[in-house]
Formats: sequence, C-alpha cells, structure tokens
Amino acid sequence: MENLRKGLSDMLSLIVPKENGKYYTWGEIAIGGIMLSFLVFTISLLPR
Repeated sequence: MENLRKGLSDMLSLIVPKENGKYYTWGEIAIGGIMLSFLVFTISLLPR
C-alpha cells in the first residue's frame, strides 16, 4: 500500500513538484486525481 502511495506521488510530482522531495499524502493524491479527471472531462467536452 505504501509503494502504491509513493508511485502515485511520483506521478503527481511530475505535474506538481513537491518541495523537499517529500511524498504526497493520500488526501493530496485524491485531490490531485479529482482535479486531473475533471480537467480531462472538461477537455473531452470541448468542441472538436
């Protein structure tokens, strides 16, 4: 479970770098995931 959190944290760090190289908490990962999925959803609604 901890490895999953670190993996997700690393992916999120590519988009939003974390200061001091700390890992994101589950809450921050959840918020980041919701924001990313909302962004993808919004882009998919744009007229082609």
